[in-house]
Amino acid sequence: MINCIAYDVEVLRNFFSITFVSINSYLKVFKDCVNADNKPIPLVQKLSVEEIKARLETVEKHSFYITYTDDSQLLSMIDYINKTRCYKDSNGTIIRTDLYGFNNFNYDNLMIAALLSFYMRTNSTKELINKLYETSKIIISSQDDKDKFKTDFYLNSLRKYKLPFTGVDVMRIFALNKAVFTREQLLNKVWGYDFAGETRTVDTHIKRIRAKLDNTALNWSIKTIYGVGYKFEVE
Repeated sequence: MINCIAYDVEVLRNFFSITFVSINSYLKVFKDCVNADNKPIPLVQKLSVEEIKARLETVEKHSFYITYTDDSQLLSMIDYINKTRCYKDSNGTIIRTDLYGFNNFNYDNLMIAALLSFYMRTNSTKELINKLYETSKIIISSQDDKDKFKTDFYLNSLRKYKLPFTGVDVMRIFALNKAVFTREQLLNKVWGYDFAGETRTVDTHIKRIRAKLDNTALNWSIKTIYGVGYKFEVE
C-alpha cells in the first residue's frame, strides 16, 4: 500500500511550518468528479465553489508550525515525518509513504533534512528557526548558479541525509510528460554507460514500475512507443 501525500514547507524569519495533505483522501472525496468515460474532469464542471470548499474541509490534512516563542508542535512535526518510514503492518502488508511536492528535490526535501539534522543539535527553537532560515537563503541564492548548487558542501550534506519517506517531484513528472526515451537512454541515465546488462533490463523494471502505478489512484502511466522506447504520461 502506498500513502500519497502532498506537502509544502514555509520558512520565514521567525516562523517555520510544514503542511501535509493526503492525496488518497483528496481523490476519494472527489472521486465522483468524472465524465461519462470515468475520466477526471475539472471540479468546477461538477461542483459549485461552495461545494468544493465544503469538500476540501473534509480532506485529511495535517499542519505543524513553530515560532521563536512557540515550540509546542515541534515534536508532533518530527513524529509525523518519522512515521512516513516504510513498515509492515500486522497483516504483513508493506506500507510506504510518498511525499509529493513542486520542485521539492531542490528545496522542500533539503529543508526537511535540515530540520531533522538540527532539531536535536540546537539549544532553542529560535536557534533552530534561524538555522532553517539561513539554510533556506543558501538554497534560494544558489539555485541561479547550477555549479554552486551542485557542489556546495552544505547542500550536498543535506542531499545525502536519508529521509524516511520517498520524495516525488511533480515538476519533474510534468517535465517528463510526453517525452520519449529509448531503452539505451534509460540504461545510460539509470545505470550508466558502463553497465554490462542488456536493454531488456529496462523492460523488466518498467513492468515492475507499472505494477506499482496500478496500485495507486493516480492517473499516471508509462506508454510503450513501439520501435522507439517509452514515455511517461499524466492524464
